[in-house]
Amino acid sequence: MTSVIIVEDDPFIRDITTLKCSEHGYAVTVCTSGEETLSAFDRMPFDVVILDLDLPDMSGIALLKDIKAHKNGGETDVIVFSNSTDLTKKVEVTKLGMLGYFEKSSAEYEELFALVDSAMLYHTNE
Repeated sequence: MTSVIIVEDDPFIRDITTLKCSEHGYAVTVCTSGEETLSAFDRMPFDVVILDLDLPDMSGIALLKDIKAHKNGGETDVIVFSNSTDLTKKVEVTKLGMLGYFEKSSAEYEELFALVDSAMLYHTNE
């Protein structure tokens, strides 16, 4: 089963994304802050992070760097899930190796699932 960690501080977005991912068959862990996310990675690795860039305690970009440097996070695929239209942020997360970038207001969950599932297929075939 694909393990997904959703990092989102907005309760509505967090709840709907959690529900959709659970219904799709993913094992879901939910975090609302960077600190909580890094604590979760201390306990176990995850296959995919669905990451908001605007968190209450740290920037999503800083968290992405911390995840990639973490002993349990280096191989984790990251999908940015944000409403930020800041091109500088998009370029930076691309350079950091994100798997995909979805705008919350217009993202289709089926597209998100296709990306997660194809990443898992790729890792299975390595």
